[in-house]
Amino acid sequence: MKKLILGLMFPIIAFGQYTSIPDSMFEERLIDLGYDTIHDGQVLTADIVNIDTLILENPHIQGTFSFTYGPISDLTGIEDFSNLTYLDCSGGNQIDTLDLSQNPTLTYLNCSGDGWIFKQILSLNISQNTALSHLNCNSTLLSQLDLSQNPNLTFLDCMDTELQILDLS
Repeated sequence: MKKLILGLMFPIIAFGQYTSIPDSMFEERLIDLGYDTIHDGQVLTADIVNIDTLILENPHIQGTFSFTYGPISDLTGIEDFSNLTYLDCSGGNQIDTLDLSQNPTLTYLNCSGDGWIFKQILSLNISQNTALSHLNCNSTLLSQLDLSQNPNLTFLDCMDTELQILDLS
């Protein structure tokens, strides 16, 4: 006796979720790092969600005031790097506001400026980063820094800042 097996086919439609990356230099770095392929102001969220280390440092070209890359001024989209543990956005970037409150696994952050000429970061939100153990925010324009929600912090460098309020409670 032969059995008749009927297979039903249902169309599967998948929509990729995208993360907006409005800063063209940030997207260029993601392309250079192999996390994006098209310079279109967005990146496929599935391609960044499992990234744990992101180095966006903008180093000097040896012996000049030129930098290897153009400066990143906006890290909008960083909130979708949900498994990020290590972030280095130091150097000659020109980031004013850095909100990492949606990156709770972050343990290492270097958002330092590049000496007295290229200071960055006016506002830093690390209020939800309870795992943070290393913070380098030297040579920034920070006037206040709240570390009251960072109980695991073991290293802090906030030299050469505009700090008037530092909450270590």
